[in-house]
Amino acid sequence: MLTHSIDLMRDKYVTGPVVLGAYAGVMPGCMLPAGTRVPARSIVSAGSVVTTKLTQELTLYRGNPAEPVRPLSENLRFLRRGEPRTS
Repeated sequence: MLTHSIDLMRDKYVTGPVVLGAYAGVMPGCMLPAGTRVPARSIVSAGSVVTTKLTQELTLYRGNPAEPVRPLSENLRFLRRGEPRTS
């Protein structure tokens, strides 16, 4: 996660938040520059580059730039950590 960067055109440092929603998953090797967002209960695939504020919850994102690939099931335990088991 890159919360600081250099804007070469304006010759100054830029800072900003990187927001991860509840139960979001960011796999290894991803890049998330300042000002980006991963929505709750979503997953960003390994090696992806998030360039915007992603908006769709329960979604798998992948690529450079990261784009929605497919919806995720609400039943995935990873996306419901901390909730009591109902089995």
